[in-house]
Amino acid sequence: MRAEFAVGIYCPEAQKNLLYYYGMDFIENDGVINEVKMRYRLINPDELVVMGVRQYETQAKQVMLDAINNGEKVELKMFEFLNDCITHRNSEGKQDISRSSYLYTFQSWGQHLEKVHQQR
Repeated sequence: MRAEFAVGIYCPEAQKNLLYYYGMDFIENDGVINEVKMRYRLINPDELVVMGVRQYETQAKQVMLDAINNGEKVELKMFEFLNDCITHRNSEGKQDISRSSYLYTFQSWGQHLEKVHQQR
């Protein structure tokens, strides 16, 4: 099992929205996990972090760069890519990523999230 997640917070002192990545490191002895350590780091504003199925990381970064270079909405291209990945994994009989998928926008200063797209 692998648990990864991102946490967004608003820092009133710095007046900034911050996004952190959290993941787990498993410490094994003789093939047995005997310790789990949490790690975290700040995600840079121009950084893409792929969580879950790592086989798509290179493609995801290319989709992001292409969208930026073509002046397209990055969030829409990434949402489309995510759903293509889900379709591909599900066609292989794998359920490690699945639908429903949602795209939200983060409104100023952490006031609320607004749902933009949904795919079931």
